[in-house]
Amino acid sequence: MNKVRRFDTIDAPQWMTSKFEKTKEGYLKGRAVICTTGVYEYKLADGTIQRELRLPEEVFSTVFLDSLKLKPLTLNHPAEGVDAKNIKKYQIGNLGNNPSSPPDGNTDMYNLSIDMIVQDVEAVMAVENGQRELSVGYELDLEPAEPGARWCGQPYDVVQRNLFANHVSVVDKARAGDTARIRLDSLDAELVQDVAIATDHIDKEAKMPDLKKYKLDGVEYEAEAPVITALNKAKNRNDELESENKAITLDKTKVEAERDGFKDRIDELEKELETAKSKKLDEAEIKAAVERRVKILDAAHVAKVEVTDSMDEVAIQKAVITSIYPNAKLDDRDTVYIDARFDGAIDELERRNDGKVRELNSDVSDASSVAKEAHKKMLARLNKKEA
Repeated sequence: MNKVRRFDTIDAPQWMTSKFEKTKEGYLKGRAVICTTGVYEYKLADGTIQRELRLPEEVFSTVFLDSLKLKPLTLNHPAEGVDAKNIKKYQIGNLGNNPSSPPDGNTDMYNLSIDMIVQDVEAVMAVENGQRELSVGYELDLEPAEPGARWCGQPYDVVQRNLFANHVSVVDKARAGDTARIRLDSLDAELVQDVAIATDHIDKEAKMPDLKKYKLDGVEYEAEAPVITALNKAKNRNDELESENKAITLDKTKVEAERDGFKDRIDELEKELETAKSKKLDEAEIKAAVERRVKILDAAHVAKVEVTDSMDEVAIQKAVITSIYPNAKLDDRDTVYIDARFDGAIDELERRNDGKVRELNSDVSDASSVAKEAHKKMLARLNKKEA
């Protein structure tokens, strides 16, 4: 982007300025518009016209607004930039520190106003004699626009970016220039669309753009018809997007409901699978329990231990063990210990019977008639419990 400088004059609607008053010291003070947004034409060195867009976000940017605060006023543009070295030579007053930013009641979306005071006697006389236009001297960058670019229906060639104020001058009319390289002097630039900013002394009727009212989030604004049209289109598009979002949200809710339904069904199927697995395990457990019961009862029969209905399996095992090993201490022993001693007792029974006793660990189908009867009774009891 090219770094350039501009002197611009504008036409301010009268309602945008406060009446300039003369103080008892002889100063003139008031509020005036010094900068506007829009597309403006500038004459280049080769005589061609360049249309430059000054956007609201650039005019009302924090950087540009801060650069205006308390900047010096000059009578006509000096041949150099105003700084600490030459301010005594050029300053005739200064701006305030309250540039407007919409919507603050001091401006609209187009015009930037600020308080100012003219203190130099020669400058006061010049204003009173009709020298009343205000021209801002500022630096900026020029950014090329896309071919055919338009803003509010107006075509433009470049965009003004990064505005930074140096001073504001009281001038007779817009300054003309014949060079493309803008300098901070009287040959800087020509504003082809040459109009003036008014103070209370401007007696010509200010031309107001055709403004229409527009309400946004409860705040009422005024803007030109193309802007209103664009805003309405944006609002309609926003309404469409909100409707689409509601439809998407509804579809999302339906999908979530279906997903949760599938999840619940999967949970039920998993429960059914676990139940089936449990039944299969129960059958295996029943078989193992029967075989264990038969083994214990068979051992009790061989050891000639009397089994009563009140005795559980551990009690029968202990009776078998003590019949073989009378001195065995089995009180407070856990089932693992009892099982191990019981297996040892069976081994001892087999040894004593010199192999004539059948194998106690054989299948249930090989059991004695007593074991088979016990097996049958065990199954009957378990089936009764299942029922």
